Amino acid sequence: MNKGEKGYISRQKKRSVIITVFMFALAAGVYLLGLLTLNTNKSLWTVIAVLSLLPASKNAVRLIMLLRVRNTSEAFYRETEACGKGLFILYDLIFTTYEKIFVVRALCCAGNSVCLFSETGEPEKLKAYLNKALTGRDRLTVMVCSDKQAFFKRLSEMSRHFSSTPGEDGPLTDGRAQAEPECFETIRALVL
Repeated sequence: MNKGEKGYISRQKKRSVIITVFMFALAAGVYLLGLLTLNTNKSLWTVIAVLSLLPASKNAVRLIMLLRVRNTSEAFYRETEACGKGLFILYDLIFTTYEKIFVVRALCCAGNSVCLFSETGEPEKLKAYLNKALTGRDRLTVMVCSDKQAFFKRLSEMSRHFSSTPGEDGPLTDGRAQAEPECFETIRALVL
């Protein structure tokens, strides 16, 4: 599953649990293998077991970060898809900055406008962070909504305006533009 797809957070939680448990079990197994075969913990097997704890701990930190975020409701997905018909939308994005973690439930980019919904608080800091991260793009206007109804209203406006005109890459196919917005690649690189 790619970053930004519906249900990304819940799938990443499951994946991180499995990987973290496996990596810690592997480290314990390597240690026990060395201890049981050589009858001492002063061996190369112990060093390998201790070093294998480093990536396991990194995965544990990722798991802790993901467990702090609650899953997005199915009703929100349905309403977002209904309002943003014909637009590319990214879901379940976690932006980590030095000051704060921002959880963005949905993000849409059409034309030179980026509209997103986040309940995390401090929308001005998130807006400033995204403006700085997307500086190389052609004057993108970032709008951060902390109210669902304002977000759905803006999404409907964007849908009416941008899905009725053909995209630069040609006509619309099955209600969506042929190519996803260029800024999505940068946004996917920024999220957890």
